[in-house]
Amino acid sequence: MKKALRVLCAGLACCCLRTAPAFGEQISRPEAAAFFPGYTLRTYGSYHPQSEVYADYSRIEDGVLHVRRAVFPPDGRQPQVEDCLPVPLSGELLRRLEREGFDALLEAAPQSELFLTDAAFDTSILPVTDRVLDSCLQTRSLILLTQDAQGVRRLQIVTESDGRYAVARSPALPHDARLDLSNTGDGGLCLRWDDAHSLACYRLSADGSWVLTWAQFFSAPAFDFENGFCGIWCSRARDDGSTTGLTVGTLDGARLLEDGVDGLPRSEDALLASLRREGWAVVRASSATLRACSDRDAPSPGALFCGTPVRVLNEAEQWCEVTVGTDDHLSGWVPSEQLAFGDDMDRVKSAFPQKNLREEYQGRPLYASPDMQSTSLPEEGAWLVGTAGDSLYILLTRMGETFFAPQAWFEEGHG
Repeated sequence: MKKALRVLCAGLACCCLRTAPAFGEQISRPEAAAFFPGYTLRTYGSYHPQSEVYADYSRIEDGVLHVRRAVFPPDGRQPQVEDCLPVPLSGELLRRLEREGFDALLEAAPQSELFLTDAAFDTSILPVTDRVLDSCLQTRSLILLTQDAQGVRRLQIVTESDGRYAVARSPALPHDARLDLSNTGDGGLCLRWDDAHSLACYRLSADGSWVLTWAQFFSAPAFDFENGFCGIWCSRARDDGSTTGLTVGTLDGARLLEDGVDGLPRSEDALLASLRREGWAVVRASSATLRACSDRDAPSPGALFCGTPVRVLNEAEQWCEVTVGTDDHLSGWVPSEQLAFGDDMDRVKSAFPQKNLREEYQGRPLYASPDMQSTSLPEEGAWLVGTAGDSLYILLTRMGETFFAPQAWFEEGHG
């Protein structure tokens, strides 16, 4: 499996940043250490000279640990920055930090265990009293793999809002379940069990659910599949910018905190039997124009290319109200004759444009809406599924995020 990428979201006011390195220069360790006043540099490194630098920082204030992670590009731009969920530390750990030092007790880098000791956080604020086996700090979550007095393992995922903490607990997990931290990027988590012969990876969706993205079972007969917001791939098909290999539907048992991992299908027959196809459709016309209402003369928010999967919200005579993705950014009405349903969806081949972002636009946030007033950074590749107006492409990720980008940003390519 490919190592999870460190995808970071820009999020600091400019007044907090010092001068970035000159174009083509890699920021030095002393420069990185001084970049964020009040923070201590914990890790610094890059994959090769002249490439971007990854740096991790910590600050403890009023007994709360704050971790900041940054990527410094060698092109003179400001760094991409993520601030992790703040963690209230226990009084015992605060006292030990004075004697033993940060690096002996905590780890600020991603894809690493946060707590290197027991009794690390304040349980009066974070109500988790079971033994912590693995821990992973992310921007929106603190992920804890715990074991209770009866030996039952489960995930306990901590979130925070306005200083208040909540804990969501998974069903019981296999007795030897562990977090696979090397394959856990921000907003994702991977579990291994069955003596590491079973693997399941999950992604944090926009609604706060942890949804399965990939499962692999190494015991004979070996089997693996991918799961997206709109269906499954029975094998890891090459990502060629199309929906090749996709079977559209909703996979039962794919939500980690509700379903656990025991019911995951381990064969293609079991996988297909777990797929619910009602409420789904695929655009089969070369281009389907969305309308604000069931009228061919109504205003249009965009047009969808052949092969685009959509959720059907309502049906009225010869029209269907549909939505694209899971974030409610794009919806409208389409004539029913332009859609395929049920098993007919399997016979539609996507006709998405094969484009690549031009080099000067790579890494740039895309627009979250066609009015181009807000931006967001996608965490994975996307299909080009349609157009909005005369100049924007509509992009859709496998996790159901929709984005908009000027067509001028793209050039002919593959994917």
